[in-house]
Amino acid sequence: MTDKQNPDYLNALAEEQNKAPDQLMDNTSQLEQVVVTNDKGEPVLCDILLNFESDDTGKGYLIYTDNSIDEFGSVIADVAVYDLRVGSSVLSPVESEDDWALIDAVMAQMEEETMAEEEQD
Repeated sequence: MTDKQNPDYLNALAEEQNKAPDQLMDNTSQLEQVVVTNDKGEPVLCDILLNFESDDTGKGYLIYTDNSIDEFGSVIADVAVYDLRVGSSVLSPVESEDDWALIDAVMAQMEEETMAEEEQD
């Protein structure tokens, strides 16, 4: 996955939905879209592909896309992390190897489940 976007905050989405940012992150499992800030400091509306939390790390992980396409024709997805312990709505880049390993494991599991469902159809 690429890190083309540097998500900093969800204020634009919070204003749009008339919620405080700290309440917003508690409800991301119900959201379909999120606003992130790109490298130019501009808000970008993105589709949420997956949101999950880890009790082991005390963090939440958000996988999202602005539906841009890479040179191979694939949709580019980005990942951000947020701290569950402080109830923060601030999204940060994933920097830890342990976080990446967890994200890779969750994505692999999802891929296996999707393939199994497709085989049943």
